[in-house]
This record gives sequence, C-alpha cells and structure tokens, in this order.
Amino acid sequence: MNKKNMLMVIVSNQQYQSLLQTIKGIDPDSFVIAYNVSEVHGLGFNYYSVV
Repeated sequence: MNKKNMLMVIVSNQQYQSLLQTIKGIDPDSFVIAYNVSEVHGLGFNYYSVV
C-alpha cells in the first residue's frame, strides 16, 4: 500500500484563493476537495453567524 499524507484545513472564502496558490506552489500535482460549511466545532474554533 502506498501511504500518503493528507492535510485538512478550514479557511474563509477570502483565504481560499491564497491557500490554493500556496498548495500548488508546494506540490503542483496536489488536488483539493472543497466544501462549503455552515458550522465548525472544536477546540480553537469560534462561531460567527453569517445570517
């Protein structure tokens, strides 16, 4: 089995394009899966209402 590392991040819409550029600069063969989320819970995250 060929093991790979995976990085999972949560960024704002404003940070998304910068993140894509950074990822492609580090690994041009990388791929990104993006989801729109309405809430994130856990240590270190704050809730901001967007409605």
